[in-house]
Amino acid sequence: MYNYVFAVIYNWAIRKGKGQWLSMQHACNGVTFTLLTHLALILAIVKRYFGTKLDQFASMEKSSIIIGVVLFFIAVRLFYSKKRIQKIESKYIAREKLKKGGRLVLSLIFIPLVALIIIGWQS
Repeated sequence: MYNYVFAVIYNWAIRKGKGQWLSMQHACNGVTFTLLTHLALILAIVKRYFGTKLDQFASMEKSSIIIGVVLFFIAVRLFYSKKRIQKIESKYIAREKLKKGGRLVLSLIFIPLVALIIIGWQS
């Protein structure tokens, strides 16, 4: 699923005339945001059902969270190497379905985000 998100955003950036490196950065940012949104939604659901047992995550220092997010971004960036991008290009970009894949990618990002807002992180 995340490779598909990468392929759609990468293909969109290439079609807009961005360079290969910048397109890869856009796609990595999109995948990172999607992953973080999904992880936050899972944590919010678990916290909602188990209550205060997960308050140790909420009491973490902000600097620890920021360092974790930066390390997570670096890990996603290293995951999408040139070799992996070539595999994704050969698998997805040749297909015509990517032209309409923007709606699916937006739904993969914003439906969990809206659910996260509705559930509420602090509930």
